[in-house]
Amino acid sequence: TKPATDLMKTLVCPAHRRLTWDKIQVHPWFKKVNWVDLKAHKPPFVPKLSTEVDAAYFDDIEEEQDIEDIDENVKQSGFSTSADEQNRIWGYTFNRNNAKEFKEYAKKAQENLDQALKDKRAEVKARVDTNDDDATE
Repeated sequence: TKPATDLMKTLVCPAHRRLTWDKIQVHPWFKKVNWVDLKAHKPPFVPKLSTEVDAAYFDDIEEEQDIEDIDENVKQSGFSTSADEQNRIWGYTFNRNNAKEFKEYAKKAQENLDQALKDKRAEVKARVDTNDDDATE
């Protein structure tokens, strides 16, 4: 529906354009919601749980990949405004109108990760060389 599409576009967008709480409450998608007495609404679906941690309604997923199984040569991808040599946490964001900026940030993040890997390899090599020198003395 148009209200559903509009709601999604105004929630999944850059923060400066995102709906505020007040605007969410008056959005046409929520026109039947009584925000004052929210608990009075009957939910459209109530799961029947066997325990407090019952996950029967979730899809089965494969076990997480062991960190040792990861190939070092696999390139990371992602759009991050915070990835640099000090911060390797990927902060994903999305902006459908700015593909050039996406590519620039992805390139910068990849360069920073590549440099960090190069630095780490040099550090390990220096330790090995130092240990070899100590062993020959």
